[in-house]
Amino acid sequence: MKKFFIHGIIFISINIFIATFYIWFTNNQYTYSNSQTGSALFIIPKNTKVDILIMGSSHAGIFADAGNHERVEKILNKKVVNVSKAAAGIVPEKLFLEYFFRHGNSTKEILYIIEPAIFYSSVWNESNFFLENEPLYADFFWLSLREGIDNDVLVNYLKSKFSLFWATWRKPLKNNIETYSLDAVSNEAIQKRLNFLYPDGQNEIVFDKYKVKLAEVIDIAKANNAKLTFIYPPTLLGDAPGSERLTQEISYYEARLFDFTNEIIDPSLYSDHDHLNTAGVVRFTTDYLVTIFSSNSSTISF
Repeated sequence: MKKFFIHGIIFISINIFIATFYIWFTNNQYTYSNSQTGSALFIIPKNTKVDILIMGSSHAGIFADAGNHERVEKILNKKVVNVSKAAAGIVPEKLFLEYFFRHGNSTKEILYIIEPAIFYSSVWNESNFFLENEPLYADFFWLSLREGIDNDVLVNYLKSKFSLFWATWRKPLKNNIETYSLDAVSNEAIQKRLNFLYPDGQNEIVFDKYKVKLAEVIDIAKANNAKLTFIYPPTLLGDAPGSERLTQEISYYEARLFDFTNEIIDPSLYSDHDHLNTAGVVRFTTDYLVTIFSSNSSTISF
């Protein structure tokens, strides 16, 4: 019996060692830039000073996709790190922000490209399977556990690292649709998109739950001496449901907010009804972001 127990301990130890080595190997064999990967953790540096940290969902991701990251850095003449994540709500982005600062990084400016929809459903937050294409880091796992990320999401995070995909490829590429161009605006497509963005409708109780996370993001920025700027991105969807409520909430804090919802109306500058293509990103960065980040004023009119 004792011999069986010892053999069992040895077997478990060997498997733990193999699993640990495998995770280390798949996490560290490659490094990626913002233009190469949809993973936020892969591109978060250590002990690095950057000029601008960009947060948000896919509306922020387009500023990194398809080589756009390098274009944005060149236009702004600033070092940028983009921790956005497709379909990510305030909870996942808060985790990436906290992780960024925990690793000795600093930034002068934080740009959060935000939309009201993320405050109205857990689908974009703790129930979001946003970790599947992220490397498995123990400290980030515990942060996620503490934040209340759903157990199903965390289990999937662990399981996904032992898949054939992760072992052989594990390079979650960015979406390259930014070179596409929208031909015309479709009211049917707009309504379909809005239905997707608000799967649970607009419930004030749900909003109140996630506005607490907004306050925590603002507190993290203040604690790290970073100026926080929120913007509503340009889209062809019209004014987003819940935008007045979110604007009111942000106004309670010392943070800048700019509404660019209806600033770009040319369909040819979009890849779909609410995402700019590369030409649109270049136009928006040149016409608006340059002004925001070249001014020390707390209020700017466009």
